[in-house]
Amino acid sequence: MRAEGRDWKAIERRLVVLIALHSAGVGAILAFFPGFACRLAGWGEVVPDFFPRQGGVFHFAVAFGYLYEQFRHRGVALLLFTKALATFFLLAVSAMADVPWAVPFSGVMDALMGAAAYLVHRRAGRPTAAG
Repeated sequence: MRAEGRDWKAIERRLVVLIALHSAGVGAILAFFPGFACRLAGWGEVVPDFFPRQGGVFHFAVAFGYLYEQFRHRGVALLLFTKALATFFLLAVSAMADVPWAVPFSGVMDALMGAAAYLVHRRAGRPTAAG
């Protein structure tokens, strides 16, 4: 195995961990501080706060999934699917409705995280799907 390949695999692992930490951080803010999260994102108070909290729990679930897939199978399929779906949804909603700044911003950030994960995964010499 080439040294370069090992370096990209280490970069991939670190990147997945960073993306998972980002998701867990967003999840924590949504789940534990939904009023603050919604005001920060540009909405007013959201009542009831069930849906922001549910979104927070979803973020915890996908963060765990990213880490599990990476550490167990060295994969990023869940991460790529989730980031692509989030990008499409957030940018489509932004194009169709008047939404706070955080919606298109999150769509762009998800696109950048997904693209980075895909490119690093390819450089690490791993297939994107199970073969």
